[in-house]
Amino acid sequence: MINAVENLDTSDGIKFTGKEDTYTFSASELKILAMEINDMSIEGKKIDLDKAVHNARYFAEIDRRIAKVRNGNYVEHELIEVENA
Repeated sequence: MINAVENLDTSDGIKFTGKEDTYTFSASELKILAMEINDMSIEGKKIDLDKAVHNARYFAEIDRRIAKVRNGNYVEHELIEVENA
């Protein structure tokens, strides 16, 4: 778990913002979170923890769904044509 403190100034002057007090991540989410924070830092942006957490969870879910499709875990649907009334 990562404890986020709003507007915490570190010795390097990096600010973390967040609305939640505690964040819990899976391993894949944590990896993406680290990349998101790294990208913000490299770009010289203020680190927005809420945005980084959102992106980490979102992209990890996309990765999970792509893995399911590649493993054959999906349902095919037929297209249904709708007649103009």
